[in-house]
Amino acid sequence: MTKGWNFMRQYSYALHNAADIPKAIAYFKQCYTSESAEGFFSVTTPLNTPAWISQIQQAFSDAFPETPLAGMTTASSIQGGRMHHTGTGITLQVFEKSQVHQFCYDLRKETLEDVGLQCLRDIQSLPHVAGVQIRYAQKKVMGQPQDLQIFLDYLSDLDESIPVWGGYADMPTFGNQTYVFCNSCIYPAGLVVSVYCGDIHIESQSVLGFQPLGRLMTVTAMDGPMVIKEMDHKPATFFYEKYLHYTNFRNKTLPFPLVHQKYDSVHAHMPLESRADGALCFNTVSYVGDQLHLSYGDPNAILQANQKIFCKIRRFSPEGIHITNCNTRRLFLKENANAIIEDYEKLAPSSGCYVDGEIFRHGKKIVGSNMMLVATSFREGEPKPIPKQCQQHKHVDLDDSLSTIQYLATFIQVAMNELEETMQQLTFAASHDNFTGLLNRSSIENLLQKNMAECNKNAQPFSAIMVDVDFFKQVNDYCGHDVGDKVLLQVAHTIQDHVRPTDFAGRWGGDEFVILLPGQPLENAKIIAERLREHIYITGLMPNDTPITASFGVTTSLAGESEIDFYKRMDNALYKAKEAGKNQVILLQPQKAIATLLAH
Repeated sequence: MTKGWNFMRQYSYALHNAADIPKAIAYFKQCYTSESAEGFFSVTTPLNTPAWISQIQQAFSDAFPETPLAGMTTASSIQGGRMHHTGTGITLQVFEKSQVHQFCYDLRKETLEDVGLQCLRDIQSLPHVAGVQIRYAQKKVMGQPQDLQIFLDYLSDLDESIPVWGGYADMPTFGNQTYVFCNSCIYPAGLVVSVYCGDIHIESQSVLGFQPLGRLMTVTAMDGPMVIKEMDHKPATFFYEKYLHYTNFRNKTLPFPLVHQKYDSVHAHMPLESRADGALCFNTVSYVGDQLHLSYGDPNAILQANQKIFCKIRRFSPEGIHITNCNTRRLFLKENANAIIEDYEKLAPSSGCYVDGEIFRHGKKIVGSNMMLVATSFREGEPKPIPKQCQQHKHVDLDDSLSTIQYLATFIQVAMNELEETMQQLTFAASHDNFTGLLNRSSIENLLQKNMAECNKNAQPFSAIMVDVDFFKQVNDYCGHDVGDKVLLQVAHTIQDHVRPTDFAGRWGGDEFVILLPGQPLENAKIIAERLREHIYITGLMPNDTPITASFGVTTSLAGESEIDFYKRMDNALYKAKEAGKNQVILLQPQKAIATLLAH
């Protein structure tokens, strides 16, 4: 043993067969620098043979009896910033000021609820917790994956400053049995949780780079937490078949996951397979009401996002980096995947794996997702200067196929933006009066029906005001339609300026306007109408400064009455205001329908 280095170090070795195991042990024995150094082994293997895993466990436990070991089956490993398809990757982290504690849970014997609560207690019992890594082999009940979010929600109670990351065990071939394991246990359904404690700094960054494509869809039916049966009341597969002509969900090369905004970030859900009833199966949770987009892999966005977190990691000054990368990203990027991740090796020794799903912390919430790259950086002590040659992110030249996709992605994005803008314009035109810019009569009628029903259901008041410009026909006849148009616009702008964002103002037709006031009792509606009456008083447009005024009919709803009865009462209140001499506000109570005249 030599004198300690006073900072963390990270070493990797690739096993290709059993003969490599003693060589790896001899190599790792040289990596310990002091008697006081603590170690932690991470193992990633594409071989799901328990005998092979047991051989590694036994050999390393004999050689390093005090060193915790955690691992899982993966699609491939990452070592030296490059993927290795066949070898078993073993990474040793050696600490001078910190250590790793390990907790293993067999989900064949325990529920995710019980394990979540126990794991939270186990972690909270440790001093100076700096980070938590999770390895998960999916638990299935009647062939369906169970909702890991149940477990993750318990760990979300950990202090928000503690990074949490990890992955779902995977295999190179879809559908094969996956495992997680520690020093002495192998679980086909289980969790291995590694807790970093002590004087160690840990920071996690995530990258997605998949862009929304097409219109927004709403989940309308689920079959359990990870099977979407319907979107927009159609079978979930309908949209893949309609827009992409895609039906082979077992291929796992589909670069079109579903994405949605949640917990202040974008999350992706990759369909694993489809059912005969058109449902789609996932390994991450969704809920009825979630709003999803189809998405596409944008190589340029992936490169830009990767460059962004490279800069963050460089500033962190890591001594070791662990990469958790979605296997579908590897299948999409192909050999470009190496070009993207090998830069991390410039900053610090980098290792990791390709997994079936990623675990990452967004603020307080810990979630499972797909299609992400999660880069976790480690450092003991204070940041150290990064060599100048490592400070620049290398330019990545994509191969021809991805370059073509990048051009197409740019075209699609621009076309989608233009289409979205056109749709917004059409939606506005369909719902608004093209002259005043207020809502049109059809929209007001729909909103009257909807808000009246909601307010009655929630026992809240609902009032409305009908406005009519006084002597408007004479304005047009004697002053011309151009002056009449100015009057209408002035009245419309005054109404728009004096209603709340939660109110609705529209042109009913001609020189009549309607204002809907959800949550406002009749007394408040009266105050609003009076304020508007005073502000609408217009001079300077008519000869001899004759003022332009308006009359107002105000009413409030009665539980159980129809929209037609409500409208008739509002219209009747306006009629009484006109009959009473105009420039008036008349209130009609629902039951008695007795007018209250406010003369001016």
